[in-house]
Amino acid sequence: MLAFKGALCAGGIKYAAIRKSPDALSATPSRFPFEDRFEHRGKDLVPANITSEELIEFLQPLVTPARAQRIRQVTSARTFLTIPVMEGLWDRGNLGALCRLCDGLGIGALHSINTQHTRFKRARGRTSLGAEKWLDTPLHAGTWAAVDVLRAGGYRIVAAQPPGPRAVPASEVDWSQPIAVFFGNEREGLSGEAAALADFHVTVPMAASFTDSFNVAQAAAILSEDEQRVLIALMMLRSVY
Repeated sequence: MLAFKGALCAGGIKYAAIRKSPDALSATPSRFPFEDRFEHRGKDLVPANITSEELIEFLQPLVTPARAQRIRQVTSARTFLTIPVMEGLWDRGNLGALCRLCDGLGIGALHSINTQHTRFKRARGRTSLGAEKWLDTPLHAGTWAAVDVLRAGGYRIVAAQPPGPRAVPASEVDWSQPIAVFFGNEREGLSGEAAALADFHVTVPMAASFTDSFNVAQAAAILSEDEQRVLIALMMLRSVY
């Protein structure tokens, strides 16, 4: 193992977690999106693929005990059953706040639909690096693409809308099931395309009642030990490098 560690240092830490296929994701009860396999994308000095256990063994000495404990606490409460999906954020200052909100609720991912490509890419780099690094943040080319990917992964598509005849209260939604909630941007709201593609509409109030019901439902969505280990390895990797 020492020879492997030396090669890893010399080759650079350029490992990335491998995503599950849509079929594999839909067959995963927790909807955890990564395999227990990290692929190296740099030099040939290191193994092309390693497991989370091997990666943690290498990274553990590079992470402070306090940070390692915090990472383990966070991963033990992460859920991927509920996925917020943002359509073309306009105000880049809101992205970091959204990432922090997801982090606080224990949500492991924040998907984005890039309707204004250059503006949004610049926003990601400037404002949300601190919070974003702890979340899975896929970027989709359009609303149709996002819906296709998430439906294939076994998620129901839900449109967050103002109160109306088609919108049900958040308290009536079964949050223990895989759900992708689409939110509109600050200027234009949710697109008609997203509203039409949704399985149903929901009103999501920023109130304690929603937070309480969401937390109760998500208590049943805890990751397995194997999934937590993969997430620990990924967070350690991002923490160090």
